[in-house]
Amino acid sequence: MKRCARILSLTWLLFSVPIQVALAETPFKFVIFGDTQNYTRASQAGAPDLFTIQTKWVKNNAVSENIVFLTHVGDVILNSSSLWPQASQAMNEIDGVVPYGVTFGNHDGGSPGAFGSSRYQGKAWYLGASSNDLAHAQKFTAEGTTYIHINLPHSPKATELTWAQGIIDAHPDKPTIITTHGYMADNGVGRDANGNTIWNTLIEPNEEVFMVFCGHDWVSRHEIATTTSGRKVLQVMVNYQEIINGGQGWFQWAEFDPDQGEIRFKTYSPFLDLYRTDVSSQFTISATFGTGTIVLNGETGYSKASWNGGGGDANWQTIANWEGQAPVAGEVLEFKGTTQKVSVNDFPAGTSFGGIVFPPGKFSAGYQFSGNAITLTGDIVNMGGYGPDIPQTGPTVNLPITLVGERQVNTGDWDMTINGVLSGSGSLTKTHGRDYIHGAYDGGVHLGDLYLTALNTYTGATRVTGGALLLVDASKSNLIPDSSGIHIYHNAVLHVKGLKDETLKLAAGQTLRGSGKVMGNTHVPSGASIAPGHAAPGTLFQLGDVTMESGSALNIRFGGSEVGDYDQLNVAGALTLGGATLNLSSHAAYTVSVGDTYMLIENDEVDAVTQQVVSGLGSHLAAGTTLPEGAIVSNDFLGSGLSAQISYVGGSGNDLVLKILPAPGPPEFTANPLVRADAVVEVPYHGTLAESALDGDGDPIVYSKVAGPEWLNVNPGGSISGTPTASDMGVNEFTVKARDSHGNSGTATLKVSVVPSKLVGVWEFENREALGTATVGSDLLLTGSIAAIGGPGGADGGAAAVGVGEFLTVLNPIGGNGTGNRTNEYTLLLDIKIPSLSPWIALFDTSGGGDADYFYSSSRGLGVSSEGYVDDHDPPNSILADTWHRMVISVDQGGRRSTYVDGVLVGNHNVGIVDADRWSLASSFTLFSDNGGGEEAVIHVSGVRLFNQALNADEVAGLGDINAADTDGDCMIDTIDTDDDNDGMEDSWENAHSLNRLADDRELDADGDGFSNWQEYVAATDPQSISSIPYVEVLPGLEVSEFRLQFPTSSSRYYAIEHSETMLADSWNLVSRIFLGSGAKELIPFSVPSARGFYRVVIFLP
Repeated sequence: MKRCARILSLTWLLFSVPIQVALAETPFKFVIFGDTQNYTRASQAGAPDLFTIQTKWVKNNAVSENIVFLTHVGDVILNSSSLWPQASQAMNEIDGVVPYGVTFGNHDGGSPGAFGSSRYQGKAWYLGASSNDLAHAQKFTAEGTTYIHINLPHSPKATELTWAQGIIDAHPDKPTIITTHGYMADNGVGRDANGNTIWNTLIEPNEEVFMVFCGHDWVSRHEIATTTSGRKVLQVMVNYQEIINGGQGWFQWAEFDPDQGEIRFKTYSPFLDLYRTDVSSQFTISATFGTGTIVLNGETGYSKASWNGGGGDANWQTIANWEGQAPVAGEVLEFKGTTQKVSVNDFPAGTSFGGIVFPPGKFSAGYQFSGNAITLTGDIVNMGGYGPDIPQTGPTVNLPITLVGERQVNTGDWDMTINGVLSGSGSLTKTHGRDYIHGAYDGGVHLGDLYLTALNTYTGATRVTGGALLLVDASKSNLIPDSSGIHIYHNAVLHVKGLKDETLKLAAGQTLRGSGKVMGNTHVPSGASIAPGHAAPGTLFQLGDVTMESGSALNIRFGGSEVGDYDQLNVAGALTLGGATLNLSSHAAYTVSVGDTYMLIENDEVDAVTQQVVSGLGSHLAAGTTLPEGAIVSNDFLGSGLSAQISYVGGSGNDLVLKILPAPGPPEFTANPLVRADAVVEVPYHGTLAESALDGDGDPIVYSKVAGPEWLNVNPGGSISGTPTASDMGVNEFTVKARDSHGNSGTATLKVSVVPSKLVGVWEFENREALGTATVGSDLLLTGSIAAIGGPGGADGGAAAVGVGEFLTVLNPIGGNGTGNRTNEYTLLLDIKIPSLSPWIALFDTSGGGDADYFYSSSRGLGVSSEGYVDDHDPPNSILADTWHRMVISVDQGGRRSTYVDGVLVGNHNVGIVDADRWSLASSFTLFSDNGGGEEAVIHVSGVRLFNQALNADEVAGLGDINAADTDGDCMIDTIDTDDDNDGMEDSWENAHSLNRLADDRELDADGDGFSNWQEYVAATDPQSISSIPYVEVLPGLEVSEFRLQFPTSSSRYYAIEHSETMLADSWNLVSRIFLGSGAKELIPFSVPSARGFYRVVIFLP
């Protein structure tokens, strides 16, 4: 018997194990996206693409989180059908990853857009669509149970509801979830009219339906409704569209746990990597799971007491003030009454409560809590919407609060003020906050701001993830000094202008971090730090001054070379570095590259950077070493083997910049060959090699030309200049050298192509006896009695009057171009005045036959009927009667025709094929003729120019309007020409020293000191002062065998000393390095030579 008993026992054990395994069920997640309509607006205002961030998180976590389905509650886009591709691209991330359904809201345009039934063809989980393609159904299977999901559009029609009933009928005894758009009441409780229709038509009659999701209103909340038969249905509104950045990336998921008999809801943002934990965002529903139905039993995890203010006093312990009974310790306090809003906590000080809740509605204004201190183990949430744009109109908390754990204050759309002291070891996170101007929130909207007015003592972190946190007490400089760190998330605001001197003074040990905004000033004392970004690098915006002290720190991480991939502090006020420590580190194993430039602090363009930083982490220097301008911070930056150099005058001239240089050693060119812009024959050429070579030791670099055509000069500072001739046409190659102060050097090839002048014809009508005389090119042929008249300046001459039947013929010197036999690429400039506007006026004919191809129309503007007009108004805006205008027509036949009037682009048109008669020029063409067609008028012309290329917008802008002066005739108007008279002296210098910038005065001597204006320009002395001259002093040396040369220098000039024994032209030799002047006197020692010799100071332009 015993043996038999053992066998039976063993048999039972063998069969019991697989039975237990089969019963175990894994929790699975159902994801719900709220309205995404504002994400596009937010991204256009500078926020990241949060829609795609959400879907990428689902894709990357679908397996690990066991995500089985995703639904979208609608308002995918905001009204414009042009946004569907962006939404489609975001949802593409989860195609083939998890089944999903998309609801159509009232802002989706009444069509399925990118999410019609064709998108889902071939998907086994897709069950079909209604006849109008706006309602869709899907199925998914989890832990052996098949679920049905139905998307119903906003305000569904009867046909769509009938179709949905058919889906339910076709899948009986399958747990069913419905997602629609408008369903729950707006800023209230219960359902709206749409919701009641869906309830009565689909939910009440069908016991399979146990859950409904919706959006539309921006108050996220949930309720359990009960059918007439007693069946409970969960109704959940998920929508974050009015939070900053269009929603901050928040979404919900429902985690089904059949083993525990629970459906657990959480709200998460992958953008913030944070959870919302208030009772509207994190809750649990008890459920009984079956294969055919899911029975909901109710919400678990907390109990609440609801205030109605019905008692005779305002005390919290008065039972009559609550529905049913007064609260007990640990319960959530719900305040929803409209009476007795001013109440007093008379519970013993320190009594613990699980949170404070204001349900949806507009009644939270006027609530005031005072009395004994409370302890909060849960969050404060105001679900009220539509708050007024008036500061501090929401609830006011005057009692002290002890924070336990990670506590959140969700202000909803109403401001909230906490005057009581916040204490304890917990943290404070300010969530929500309305933002009408996505990406530009400045803390002044007053819809969901949180005000703190007391000196708080809580020691946990402070976070602002939505709206603004305002610190207000003009007698104090910090109201959260014990908080371990202050974290401000993207576009959220910490407002400190209410503090003393509008300045937040961080406490020692406190760190300010994030990618949001600080409104006001920040003072960073010793022991405190600023660390932009959060888990990943980011930019922290300081909308005020930043003052750092010695012993404070700026912590910067590098995760890429683009702004946003590395940490940056953006300061819109004065910046004082004060010897703060600069700590540098790598993020995600990022490696820097030569030439990378990182703007660590972007200062405004008004205030200079004051003082400097000292070395910290990431530097090879001893900790605390001062880092002056140009210092090498590290000679092996972040293990790259490369050098990193600091500058306080980077960016716009006042930004803290770190530049990556080659490894220590000789200078290295960043490219080889170096290719610079084309030079034009007989036109002064200017360019630069500056920054084209880098030195890993941080030494100053001097450039020189080793070999190449003579026309180009290379100055020590890297500027290149010269005037090529026709013999230099083609690709010119030069060998250039970069040498550091230690004599180490590197070379590269410089390529500059010399091209013919684009300007091939200029006619200015200044010769009264021969009006067609050309300044450049061949003379015009004049037909008719064309008379000389006053030009735009009003003087006699300088223009011609072309009457009806008269015209000008241009002999085209360009020839075939633009891959054709005719001139297909050109630009024609006409300086004209039309004394009296008539309906049609011929401007030019391309073929020379006199039948015009381009007209002015008094009702259409400039153009031709067959191809359209620009400035198409009646009357046109660009051409005025009896007014001088500069008209430019830039033609790239086969491409675009662009028309400019007075430097302004008035329109573009596509033009026809190459060599087509309409726009390509023949060997000659006419101006102002229509071959007797009656479309002519009197036209005054003061200038005609012809270019052999289609000028671009920048080049046309360089021509200016008709009144723009071009003193040196280089086709660059004086306003953008740095040397109007082409005398080699910059206009700014001539203006500063009262010289004539419009006339070549280089050989004059303005102050009569014996040095010409040009010599004083090179020496950077004052040409108007006889006491400001270049000179050299010979001083005794420190040793008998030495002497010293002393001379003044300028920080904008380079210098060197040369020696000769004979003073012959080719006998001079360099006896010093070339160096940049300091702005003070330079003193250079030399050994006394054994024989007579001569020394001279050579000054180079940069």
